Amino acid sequence: MKLPVIDNRLAGYSIDNNPYDLIAGKLSDKFGSSRMIQVMIEPGNVRSGEILNSLSEIESELRRTFPAIRISSLHTARSLLRLYVDGDEPARTLLEKAIQLPVTNNLVSRDTSSFLLYAFADACENFDLVRFDSLIKNPVEGIISATPVSLDHIHAGTEEAIIRDYATILPLVLMIVFAGLYYSYRTFGAVLIGAVHMIISAVIVLFFYFSLGVSINQITASAFTISVILSVSLTVHMLTGYRHAVVSGEKEPVFMLLKRYLLPSFLATLTTAVAFGSFLVSESNYMRQFGGVSAVSIMVSFLMIFFMAPVLLPALIKPSGLPKELPAIKLQRIIHTHRKLIGLVLCGILAISLVALPGLRFKINPETYIPRHSAVYDNYIKLRGAFFSLASIDVLIEPGDAIPDTIPGPSKRRILLEAVSELSREIKQWEGVDRVESVADQAAFEEELRIPGLRTTVYPLSRNPYVSKDQENYRIHVKLKDQEKVHAIAKKISLAGARYEPALACSVYSDFLYFDYINHSITHSLLRSFGISALFILVVLLALTRQVRATAISLLANATPLGFLILLFYVASINLNITTSLTLLVCLGLIVDDTIHILYRRIRLRQPLDELGSGVLTTSILLTLGFATFTLSRLQPIQFFGLLNACVFLVAVVSDLAIISWLLNEDKAVAEIPHRS
Repeated sequence: MKLPVIDNRLAGYSIDNNPYDLIAGKLSDKFGSSRMIQVMIEPGNVRSGEILNSLSEIESELRRTFPAIRISSLHTARSLLRLYVDGDEPARTLLEKAIQLPVTNNLVSRDTSSFLLYAFADACENFDLVRFDSLIKNPVEGIISATPVSLDHIHAGTEEAIIRDYATILPLVLMIVFAGLYYSYRTFGAVLIGAVHMIISAVIVLFFYFSLGVSINQITASAFTISVILSVSLTVHMLTGYRHAVVSGEKEPVFMLLKRYLLPSFLATLTTAVAFGSFLVSESNYMRQFGGVSAVSIMVSFLMIFFMAPVLLPALIKPSGLPKELPAIKLQRIIHTHRKLIGLVLCGILAISLVALPGLRFKINPETYIPRHSAVYDNYIKLRGAFFSLASIDVLIEPGDAIPDTIPGPSKRRILLEAVSELSREIKQWEGVDRVESVADQAAFEEELRIPGLRTTVYPLSRNPYVSKDQENYRIHVKLKDQEKVHAIAKKISLAGARYEPALACSVYSDFLYFDYINHSITHSLLRSFGISALFILVVLLALTRQVRATAISLLANATPLGFLILLFYVASINLNITTSLTLLVCLGLIVDDTIHILYRRIRLRQPLDELGSGVLTTSILLTLGFATFTLSRLQPIQFFGLLNACVFLVAVVSDLAIISWLLNEDKAVAEIPHRS
């Protein structure tokens, strides 16, 4: 049994046959770019020589600790800089000159107040990020601050945020649920039953985390909270049904509870499990883990909770302490009284959402996956503000099939260098490009310094971050002014690079493109899962009602909250991505629960709602408050997930009680809400 770990690496979002995986692997292998750390350094009011000496001290310490680390900084280009800057000149002069020179110009901020140190740790075994940070942040003479940013830092920050969420959100959810249960049923027995059910759900999720070796990340972490919150729904229905049977004076209240609630609760749980289980067809490992754990956990929780009902309810609930009327009955009466007006408004929202549907866009911003109000986010914003938009494109230039292996190395490098220089100059002219970095700048600079008959080398190619160690692969790094231009610029680069085929091979990579491809693939697979879930729900509703008319009405009642969600996406300019598509599917699985209970009561049992309406209202209010606590997360995807679910639950319960009651009003099984529940 493998212990669960907190692991939010981008690789877990990856999908099969991603065309960018191969390019990313080559860049990592040839240039060590997969574990690249950028350190933003702010120098003090000191001399240039002191800055270079301080950098030498930092780099020496890093190399002693991590022997395989590769570093690119102003210090590694000292032989070049000393040609133009005297060591006694101010550090600001060093930066002003460095920004004008090849290789070093990409290391200096726009306002020449700070500079970068790049550390490539791909070859380091057992790389310790905490140790690296401690070495970087140690006070060094002449340096005010050193701020590191990397994917590893983002992963670490995300893991800290997930731990914080568990430590703050879950206790708050418990407080809300326990307070709601006591307020509704006026007995501590209800609170104890809710606590037992939540513990059961939590233990079951943890068991599957352990047994399946599921890692905890921004996606799978939600399985724990969702399972616990869903146990609240079962608790409320169970307590509501038991209270009604006791207050009504029925001789066997537990039996009557099971008669009214067991089958609809099973069908509701099953449809929710199928909705989550449909994630198993996703191409993302994280989504499959989330779906599998959620689906199995809620089904096992349902079985255990209802299995324990005949023992827990009589033991912990005293009939004398139960309220004669549930607090939600007043709200139920208001909805019932104005059901036609409310139904028309909701149907109008659905109609408008259908018009807005084509306006939704598939788009993701990787920045949203960086934890807010954290050191890594602050460092990221600081780095972005001082240097550039972090939207960038890497172009890999390598020998093609038309270049034979027997060609001499210098000749091969000359062909590659000419192509890199030509392509770099072309890309620099394009609108939306901020900066182009490649070995071409160094080559052009050294050509100006060339002495007839001698090759002038002021910066070895072995230190250039845009040349592979074997000097047979070259990289062009294109920094963009705006991430909106990534796709357009990448397409132009691919077309321009095609001119060099088959002599050379030109490949394009960007983290934005990589993640966007994942987003599109996962989002489309989630929408396919949405279709699978909707079809299963249709079958369940038909089997339950055995009436086309009642099924159509129930589908309309469930479509309106989804329409509200789509309209919210459109008005708030929220794009379709992994998080929002996940929300659509989760909402579909959850909002149908109340519909099944209502239809079972009215169509199958042919009884009035009685206490059921108050029960579904109480459930929805508690679920809304529970999911609303997700907005306290530092992770924006989880914030969106919680807020959108909270909004939908309120609309869904009103839609069920208003539309179904309104449109089925002529059915003989429908009865007015009694004055007393």
